[in-house]
Amino acid sequence: MIRRVMNNNVLEIYEDEALVMSLSETIKDGGMSVHISGAIKSTVAHELEDELMAAVSFCRAISVNMSQVTFISGNALRSLLTVQRVADESDISLVIESPSDEVLAVFDESGFSDLLEIRG
Repeated sequence: MIRRVMNNNVLEIYEDEALVMSLSETIKDGGMSVHISGAIKSTVAHELEDELMAAVSFCRAISVNMSQVTFISGNALRSLLTVQRVADESDISLVIESPSDEVLAVFDESGFSDLLEIRG
């Protein structure tokens, strides 16, 4: 069972009572910075997609810091690609910032390094 909890402006996603992923967002000057920590498992990938799609509806630029992400699933990759396509259609910048070594390896192996804008 997936449960969402807001804790001091941080969205915490729990699966079976274990914290899996957390997201914090900062909105400034028409852009949004999202910091993600934990594991973006298949079971919570849609939670990430929902948050980023909401940002696409009102932001001109979205920066997603993944320095604290320990795992990213295939479903999460698909979610990022879906958000990237919508952002491209809306002329919105989507940048993945500082992916952890684990995430960067998955991006490289899957070819997503060529599909997403990645910095640092």
